[in-house]
Amino acid sequence: MDDRDAASAGASPREAESNCIKEIKVCITGHTGEGKSQLCNSLVGSNKFVVSDDLDPETQEVEFHEFEWEHEGSKLKLKVYDTPGLFDGNDSEKYFPEHKNTS
Repeated sequence: MDDRDAASAGASPREAESNCIKEIKVCITGHTGEGKSQLCNSLVGSNKFVVSDDLDPETQEVEFHEFEWEHEGSKLKLKVYDTPGLFDGNDSEKYFPEHKNTS
């Protein structure tokens, strides 16, 4: 929204800017069992992502949750992506061929 749009909407440019939604996207990656899902839960402040109690992979596909809240007059959106473990047999080599396990 430019100054003219803000003025025509009856809001000052600063007021219009403070009502914008600011979006933050976070994608967590790593090996199986390293705590990616737990970190995602910590970031969002709840237990939305399933955490495994052992070293068997729990997250099979990329999943995300998003949260919106208001802070100091601005609307904020946090979108957190949890990913399957890298290089544990879930086709990671297809996406990262330079890291293909050759052992």
